[in-house]
Amino acid sequence: MDLKKSFAERLHNARLMRGLSMQQLCDMMGNIITKQTLSKYEKGVMLPKSGIVIALCDALEINPDYLFNYKSSSPKNIRYGKLQGLSKREEMTIISIIENTIKRTGEIENICGREHSFNSIPAEQPVKTLSDIYQAASILREAWKIGSAAITNVINLLESNGVITAEIDALDSFISQHAILDDTIPVIAINSNMDTENFRFAALKELAHAILYFDESIDNKKKERFCSVFANEMLLPHDVFLSVIGEKRHEIALMELKYLQSEYGISVDALMSKARYLGVVSSNHYSDYCKNLGNADSTKKSEPGSITKEKVTKLESRVYRALASGIITQSKAAALLNMNTVDVVRNFVTV
Repeated sequence: MDLKKSFAERLHNARLMRGLSMQQLCDMMGNIITKQTLSKYEKGVMLPKSGIVIALCDALEINPDYLFNYKSSSPKNIRYGKLQGLSKREEMTIISIIENTIKRTGEIENICGREHSFNSIPAEQPVKTLSDIYQAASILREAWKIGSAAITNVINLLESNGVITAEIDALDSFISQHAILDDTIPVIAINSNMDTENFRFAALKELAHAILYFDESIDNKKKERFCSVFANEMLLPHDVFLSVIGEKRHEIALMELKYLQSEYGISVDALMSKARYLGVVSSNHYSDYCKNLGNADSTKKSEPGSITKEKVTKLESRVYRALASGIITQSKAAALLNMNTVDVVRNFVTV
């Protein structure tokens, strides 16, 4: 594809994705070009001068690189975390699904004229203590404008801040996995068959593995614990927990934890773990709780709450928007959505 044709196709797609007519785009640019001139750009008859390119990009809210540079959607430079407890075939399946998700995400973003970016937090110093974990979770909550509120939907939060997510229909042997794309973008895959609370927790724990920078003195066992604490803190900040439960308890009523479980979408097990690492309950009390988990009378303690099951939606949303805008065909949409037939896509086409 030559430069004029490539530029024309990308400009046309970007305008359609913004829902603009040619005249509306010209108006947004202060009519420094005519509709007829814009039409020549979109037909590949001519290329605009640099000043016009800048005005086009400002109006369409796209990066000039999008209009000129071809970017392959094939995933490159992916760094994976360790996969444990899986066979080689299972590992390859997980990796294949992750790479396919990255590829499809890159392709639809390329079509839509979007530059992928991750809204991260700078690592000022390596993580050494639990206090560092509390601080990291607090900083990220502020950066993502959550404050101390409950996270309504973890997957939507991750995706809206640039994390690529993938659901994998897998056996119980697989829980979650993370990768890092181009050294900056977290990619998180989660077993879609888990209950919602564990699904949310696993996603945030993998995020911790992807973005936290640990001191060399932290071994793998402690790193796992710290990442679990990070997920716990992201779901429910410790100061909120302490304001409800108190700083020192001999016993905690199940209904107290059920309230927090329902409000914050965090399991009772994770809440008891929080009570332990905050020193609200003793080690003996927490050990007794863990021992009793296997007893018939105590199984209700770890029952999931009533929060709605979450699913990955951003890639799907962008595909349907491109379809509705006339940029891609139904068959292309089906391919991007990993569907074997266009019948499902047709059901969602606007009329």
